[in-house]
Amino acid sequence: MEALRLEYARLVTRAGKKWWCAGLFSCALAGLSAAGGAAPQATCGRPGAPPCPLQRWMREQVAAARYEKDLPKLAEHLEQLARWNPEPDEWTKWTRYARDGAAAARAGRRPDSSCRGCHRDYRTRFQRSYRDKQAPPRAP
Repeated sequence: MEALRLEYARLVTRAGKKWWCAGLFSCALAGLSAAGGAAPQATCGRPGAPPCPLQRWMREQVAAARYEKDLPKLAEHLEQLARWNPEPDEWTKWTRYARDGAAAARAGRRPDSSCRGCHRDYRTRFQRSYRDKQAPPRAP
């Protein structure tokens, strides 16, 4: 099972490079306009660098459970993500998206809209402030 998760993470990484590069370019432009100069160089999450901690965890745990259609495991991971919110008082929708996604998974549905909403609202802010923050622990 672990080999399957790692292989999936590798394939997601390879398949998502075009999308990921576009996201990185957008983040770099946002950093340039916000700072009025060059954005700081990321030490992870860019081509040729290792994935950032949350990025790796999302691929190896959340995306792998979704790919395997293991909805109980996906619900468990999304509950972990809700508890791991880096700014619970400010980022209230993060927790709601994660818990709504977990509820959908427990009900037998894929939580696509919850995932899209959270990524839309928090991906750039998270990358800007918490890129190197340690990811949630792996589920047993």
